[in-house]
Amino acid sequence: MQSTKFQRQSSFRRGGVIPTAICLSKATISVGVLSMSVHAAEVGALYQLACLMLGGVLTVLSIRMISVASIETKKWSFEDVCEELFHPVMAIVTGFMNACVCLGSAAGYLIVCGQVFVVVFPTDDATRNLFVVSVGIFVCCPMALARHVGFTRHLAAMTVGALILLVIVVAWYMGEHRIDESVTTESFLLGPGEATFVAYMNSINNMIFAYNNQFNVPQLTRELTHEPSRDGMTKVAILSTSVTFLLYALVFLLSVLAFGVAENQKDSLILDLMPVREEIHVRISLMAVMFSVLTCFQLHIYPIQQFLAYLVRKARGCSSDDEKADVVYFGRSLTRWYDIFCALGSVCLVVLIAVVITSLRAMLDFIGAFGAAYISFMVPPMWIIALRRKDEQNFSWFNKEILWSVSFLALGLFLFVFGTYSAEAVDLETAVSEVSTTDSLAKMQPTKLQRQSSFRRGGVIPTAICLSKAAIGAGVLSVSVHAAEVGALYQLACLMLGGMLTVLSIRMISVASIETKKWSFEDVCEELFHPVMSIFTGFMNACVCLGSAAGYLIVCGQVFVVIFQADNATRNLFVVLVGIFVCCPMALARHVGFMRHLAALSVGALILLVIVVAWYMGDRGIDESVTTENFLLGPGGATFITYMNSINNMIFAYNNQFNVPQLTGELTPEPSRNGMTKVALLSTSISFLLYASVSILGVLAFGVAENQKDSLILDLMPVRKEIHVLISLIAVMFSVLTCFQFHIYPVRQFLAYLVRKARGRSSDDEKTDVVYFGRSLTRWYDIFCALGSVCLVVLIAVVITSLRAMLDFIGAFGAAYISFMVPPMWIIALRRKDEKNFSWFSREILFSVSFLALGLFLFVFGTYSAILPILGL
Repeated sequence: MQSTKFQRQSSFRRGGVIPTAICLSKATISVGVLSMSVHAAEVGALYQLACLMLGGVLTVLSIRMISVASIETKKWSFEDVCEELFHPVMAIVTGFMNACVCLGSAAGYLIVCGQVFVVVFPTDDATRNLFVVSVGIFVCCPMALARHVGFTRHLAAMTVGALILLVIVVAWYMGEHRIDESVTTESFLLGPGEATFVAYMNSINNMIFAYNNQFNVPQLTRELTHEPSRDGMTKVAILSTSVTFLLYALVFLLSVLAFGVAENQKDSLILDLMPVREEIHVRISLMAVMFSVLTCFQLHIYPIQQFLAYLVRKARGCSSDDEKADVVYFGRSLTRWYDIFCALGSVCLVVLIAVVITSLRAMLDFIGAFGAAYISFMVPPMWIIALRRKDEQNFSWFNKEILWSVSFLALGLFLFVFGTYSAEAVDLETAVSEVSTTDSLAKMQPTKLQRQSSFRRGGVIPTAICLSKAAIGAGVLSVSVHAAEVGALYQLACLMLGGMLTVLSIRMISVASIETKKWSFEDVCEELFHPVMSIFTGFMNACVCLGSAAGYLIVCGQVFVVIFQADNATRNLFVVLVGIFVCCPMALARHVGFMRHLAALSVGALILLVIVVAWYMGDRGIDESVTTENFLLGPGGATFITYMNSINNMIFAYNNQFNVPQLTGELTPEPSRNGMTKVALLSTSISFLLYASVSILGVLAFGVAENQKDSLILDLMPVRKEIHVLISLIAVMFSVLTCFQFHIYPVRQFLAYLVRKARGRSSDDEKTDVVYFGRSLTRWYDIFCALGSVCLVVLIAVVITSLRAMLDFIGAFGAAYISFMVPPMWIIALRRKDEKNFSWFSREILFSVSFLALGLFLFVFGTYSAILPILGL
């Protein structure tokens, strides 16, 4: 008799629950564990534990959603699932966001390696950078070439053990040096009491990044044995999240006790251990950390390879299963060669990021909010909703699963918008000096990081948000109309050219404001030219801003009509009421910078509109009128006037120069050219990305030429009863109303200038002015002028209901003058003051003259082409 042999399998086989969970937890536990205690020291252990517990639960749900979508569609990458459920455009956007997260994570690994190297071997910046580059070439490049994720399971288990060794060393440090003197029961549990809203949001950002391993879920779902299953991946999710939670909780509890609260904490545990780096067990733990972060580099490069492979497949017209039939060169398929080159290129980019950005905490805060929130909490519920909508007969928005998915999506949107703008900045120069200066290392007492909120008033990021919001408003709603007429290629070319010219224009204005120390168009013109020039320029500026503000109210009227199917009389009444009860109070604010938080929210609201347009396209498919040719080049009936009006719209799309002088004056610690150049680049990049997305998605969703209506709001009228469409329309109304102040402020400046001139006073005389009812007479004039401006705006919005016609005319008439004629004239006038060194043939003057000529062309021809449609010619 021969007994039947037991069919035993190793519990650590590839595709088993335990090794898959180890790989998934290792995709998370590494860089984040090193900076977790920094946030715990600021917000307290109770809040941090609550964030970790909530994040763990949400992560399990997110992983389950992703695995369900992957199994039901039988697709094993984010890009392929998005294409199956939505559209290739959505696949590219999601793949790009996923790649950003993974690039940042991988760069975080190399930053840690650089920090360990500096701590163990005190050295300078150049040597650290050389070490990082060497590690990238000789360690990361070979590891990036692996074809599967599962092969790392043994190394992943070892690296988790290496991080546990770091926890043991932290516990030893606390036992050796006792609990830090700054720690009390209250400060340990609740924080030192100085945490702001930004600090609490950054703690949530860090929590998102701490659990962010969703980018590996589709491929690990496929590798499950015997076959992919929901229950199997649920077990994996629970096990990996539990391991992650335990390690993070141990780290931040011990670290806060050992190293103190608030500013006593440094950028990462590695820097906290710098004073005891000579201890042999500390050195071993630091080397173990380096081993840990390097051995799982593959987990973060693999999703980037998948994204690039998807792009290559689309470019070549191949499917994901065509590699076997592909051409072979030197024993490998062409697909594999593309994969190799993409992997090596990804590593090079990661090395570049790690060399440039040396502050770990700032990077993790931003990555956690920007990309990880999108991948973890926005994509999975959208997949579930799209899956269930395929069964149209049984689909209901009030189904428990759908309601849960919508709530999950709303949470993701909140974390994406609020988290991104609240990510804290670290003074990178201080951070670099901390981790690389030989003197501080020799003293074994590194200086503390000088941290400031990146969203403080006058900071680069909030100023850029304000400046971008001054541009992104009504214009984004009609930009797809022009793209449908002239084609995507021409539209994108206009947007790229307009973006570059806007950056140059903003820089010119900031240079003139700083050199003259004047912070309004009127005062700079008077300083460089004559009061008559000031009045003319102020008048043109006021025309632009009044038209922009009227555009906001026109949008509000359109939203009201779409939602409530109101007639013209009711619409006009609504516009008047909004002007009285919303716009009038907001128009009275004295400064622009206070709007920075609302500006960030309003940009997020417009992003929601873009997401809804993408949903419309995914739900209804690409419009029947769209072909490859007319999408790229237009339907062919566009005239010269049409092309010029598209340029007018481009000018208005980026027109935010009217706020540049006052925002330059608000820059901290002091106004500077470089600071405003960074502001210009960031604000223009935000505007370009949003406008380009709307142009492409709007044409694909609603068609070309006459299929497009006056704005996206009217295009969405057929689906206005969908709850997410309704929410997006209300968000648009909120967006345009909350930043009304940006466009009224320059009007007030112009009127204040006229009043000052009439009264014979200067801009600094308010303190000595007569006071009535607790306010100076200057302030009373300001209030009356602001209210009068709002009344004029309401009148314009009631009379002119066509948004597109108004924007074309404003863009050509006023915005071209303010954006492209005034700035070069200022530069020429500034340089002519130095009569000895002035030359018309200097590079700066020649460029300014060319810029002025372009502005004159746009002013004359643009105004002509914008007036013709209004006159019906």
